[in-house]
Amino acid sequence: MLNVGMAVSSAKRENMETPMSWKARIVPLIWACSFCLMVPEMLEAQRSVSDSPLPTPSGVKQLNLTLDIPTGGLYLESSGKCGFSSVQLSSSQSGYAHRISNEVAGSGILTRQIQLGAFNARSATVASRSSEIFNPLSTPAQGVTSDISTKYLADPSLVTNLSVLVSQEGALLDLSNLSLNRLSVSSNTGTVHLLYNAPNTRQMEELTINVARALLVIKNLDFAYARTVHVRNDMGDTRIWLGNGLHPGSNVTVKCGTGNLFVYVDRGHPVEIHLRETFLSASSIKDSFQEINTGVYRNGACRYHTGTTPITRIFCQMDMGKVTIVEVDVHE
Repeated sequence: MLNVGMAVSSAKRENMETPMSWKARIVPLIWACSFCLMVPEMLEAQRSVSDSPLPTPSGVKQLNLTLDIPTGGLYLESSGKCGFSSVQLSSSQSGYAHRISNEVAGSGILTRQIQLGAFNARSATVASRSSEIFNPLSTPAQGVTSDISTKYLADPSLVTNLSVLVSQEGALLDLSNLSLNRLSVSSNTGTVHLLYNAPNTRQMEELTINVARALLVIKNLDFAYARTVHVRNDMGDTRIWLGNGLHPGSNVTVKCGTGNLFVYVDRGHPVEIHLRETFLSASSIKDSFQEINTGVYRNGACRYHTGTTPITRIFCQMDMGKVTIVEVDVHE
């Protein structure tokens, strides 16, 4: 009887302890999950943001601007304020800062260089580009996700020659409503998104984009209002949208090594396409384009072309890949 009683008592203890044992296991798990949910907020709280206002000096009529961003993402847009620019650095890592130099010539030309560098107690050095690794998933157009990012707000009233050096994390350049005279963009492996939602406020002399191994996207190239456009992508896809906006009879040259080139042309924009292919490349041109000579095509808008409406000529060279030309309603 004693043994039976002890067994019954032991069973009751086990039944009573089972719920407590379950709670003892689940509570630490809840704590762990709560901590995991708090981690992104803790990391975000540790992200520092610095802002350097750059008012335009009086008497300055032209800006020669170089943005050298060898690490982190880059975003550029108009400040929306005449006579005002600024550069912002957002980073969850310490030791990075923008090195800013300004030099004003007597002719009213301001030369400004902004360089992102890793600073220590002894010297300031610019992060090396040689360690970049190709990341085809880099998509700055969806938001900069890098631990380090630079944002430049440009003076929309200042005539500007702009040179941009892009890092692996890529760049989103919204050039709407700016007054660019020349534009040069260079990237090794960083995706480049160049966007116009509104026209350049003056005729641009030259627009040059050089990409080594990355995705290149140009939206509303007609709004650049450029006389000459040079685009080169050695390895990667290139997508260009050309609407029916301002077009001063532009000559657009696109050279691609390997990859695919997509050119989307507004139906109302008179365009002449010159194709240069190799035995390793192919092309697809919709029936709305008429071949007027070997490798030369014109769209329907050219048939209603008058001498007062310039034709945009696009010269496409593909070494190994495919060129696709499509007519669309770009600005609808």
